[in-house]
Amino acid sequence: MNIPAGLGTCLVTGTFLRALIDSADAGREPDATPLSGAKLRLVPSVDHVRYSGGTPVIMALAPIELTLDANGVVRDQAGQAGVTLLASDSADGDPVLWTWEATLTGEGIAPWRHRFVAPVGGTVDLSSTRRVPLSPERELAAWQAVIIEAERIVESGRHLYYPLKDVSGNVSLAAVDRNAILHWRLTGNTVITALPANPFPGQTISIKLRQDGVGSRTLTIKGSETSWAQTLPTSTAANAKDDLAIWWDGVSWVTRAAGFSDGIPASWAV
Repeated sequence: MNIPAGLGTCLVTGTFLRALIDSADAGREPDATPLSGAKLRLVPSVDHVRYSGGTPVIMALAPIELTLDANGVVRDQAGQAGVTLLASDSADGDPVLWTWEATLTGEGIAPWRHRFVAPVGGTVDLSSTRRVPLSPERELAAWQAVIIEAERIVESGRHLYYPLKDVSGNVSLAAVDRNAILHWRLTGNTVITALPANPFPGQTISIKLRQDGVGSRTLTIKGSETSWAQTLPTSTAANAKDDLAIWWDGVSWVTRAAGFSDGIPASWAV
């Protein structure tokens, strides 16, 4: 049985090698051998996704564990290169935005972790991500704690980018756990029903908002303060673009307008 088509999928690929000291060959460069047999664990940041299109269902998510093949390549259980995951930015999912975390472990290597968005219809190549090295002067358990804390600090200042997508109806951002840049086209009146559940001071969600070809779509942000406690006068013209910033000041969520009816001035055109 396949998942509801509206939720979408993403192909995750990757090839992993181990660097070795140069052997008795013609060159003096280090050698490499595939990380055959290493374990790749893929963990969703949410436990369930509610599908709101067609016949509503709730998808229960669980970690996925794979073993790299003889060439260090990520393969699914059918032996095909890459593994197809549930997309983490489906417009028909609730929450709309969440992430996957990949962890690679194997004998003699430091654990490697990478959190990523799995875009609908996209491909994520894990091979392109830099790995945090393991120091021989620290015990593995101690370095795991250092790595996790370093990732938390670094990623708190990094923005996840979400490509343009159509949104309407109720949207939850409860699972967004870091800064994010969202490109949304409103195809109907939209309500953000929940903001991040565990925010950190300064967490910012930037929304590049645009109207569809009809226009006059509204955006409501539940639980956020605004200047003078007034709704923001977003643009109503068809295809108009606005910029909104939602940030956590340590006590409350606050929404500010960064720009209305964005466009390139004629004198700035390239």
